[in-house]
Amino acid sequence: MANQQARLSYLVSQILREKRFLGEILLFLPRKFDTEFEAATGLVWVDNEICLKINPNEFAKLRDDDAILLLEHNALHIAWRHPLRYDDHPDQDLVNIATDVAVNQGLSEDAPGTFSLEWAERYIDADFKEFQDSQVYLNILENLSGEEKQKLRSTMAKQGDGKAKNQPAHESHDQWQSSAKAQRNSRIRQMSFQKLIYNATKSTPYKDRGTIPGSSVSGVSANSGGTTEMWKLLLRREMGKIARGQRDTHARFNRRQPMRMDLPGKVARLVPEITIFVDNSGSITEDELGTTLTHISEMNRMLKIPLTIYSFDAAVHEQGQKVKPGARIKYERIGGGGTSFQAVFDFMQDQKISKRSLVVIITDGWGERKITDHNYNNVYWLLTNRADQLSVDAPGSHVFELKGDY
Repeated sequence: MANQQARLSYLVSQILREKRFLGEILLFLPRKFDTEFEAATGLVWVDNEICLKINPNEFAKLRDDDAILLLEHNALHIAWRHPLRYDDHPDQDLVNIATDVAVNQGLSEDAPGTFSLEWAERYIDADFKEFQDSQVYLNILENLSGEEKQKLRSTMAKQGDGKAKNQPAHESHDQWQSSAKAQRNSRIRQMSFQKLIYNATKSTPYKDRGTIPGSSVSGVSANSGGTTEMWKLLLRREMGKIARGQRDTHARFNRRQPMRMDLPGKVARLVPEITIFVDNSGSITEDELGTTLTHISEMNRMLKIPLTIYSFDAAVHEQGQKVKPGARIKYERIGGGGTSFQAVFDFMQDQKISKRSLVVIITDGWGERKITDHNYNNVYWLLTNRADQLSVDAPGSHVFELKGDY
């Protein structure tokens, strides 16, 4: 076992050279060696903390390059929070496939003994597109018929892309759901995951942070001292421009050169509202929505800008919530039909909302492809899915992943 412990440290050092962030995750990830473990490697929950479990006997059989791929594979599961997101899913076989297919596309090669996109395309009669969120793949698998799922399980047992029958697996997800619900503390699990990702991010030099998956920093709280999501940084900057900005006007003298009538003076900008539209048909959870609105409310409190929140699905519900600067947002969902982004832009035009207003649309991104934006270009799209899942071809302004999970 001591030999494999030393070998593991060596392999992690190699990963640190090439993929610093994944190496940092592996450094901070607790390790447990267990000769009875059913696979060479795997992520398991131990007292609400995620750990890397290794069977030293099976790990010793792996070539170094295969072992490195498996370690990177496990690190990406952590970076994209798969064990946390799916720890209570009722069908872990489907989770196994969906998350493996997503993760392996982030590696130079498919990790041995795991499910790849090629394997899924070969054995599953469904449209598996490249570089999709793991939830997208899981939705496809959940929509298979009972007969198709049974055939898939039989294929997994016989083929399994390296998980051959009567042979130990190289990687296991079997203990992602090992804890009984009564013993599971979701809040503690979230905090331990957040701490792990935060420590790995903080330890990754700025020059190497381009390799960090966007989703990996999305769970780090703005109050934790860690990395703040890019959408928060840019939104705060835009709100600051609205609150403190000035505009040119010839109705005022230029204070520095008052005799120059050709030079404009400056006046404070009018302060337009920030208008937020929340997609009620989207996949965003109440907790995620509450956290997002809390961040925006905090910015609103500091910058003292009026705020209005509307619900929308196929239409905008006109009873918007006016939020005074510093007031707490109390949001309740209304409606729940299909999504129409055009309805949002038509509503803004009908209500004569200023073109200079800052508009935030919180959505899962699934709607129509073509819209007429009526020249509303200062728009922030905050997606619960990947940014490339936004159906609109040419959305105005910025598109961000709210949580960015793969």
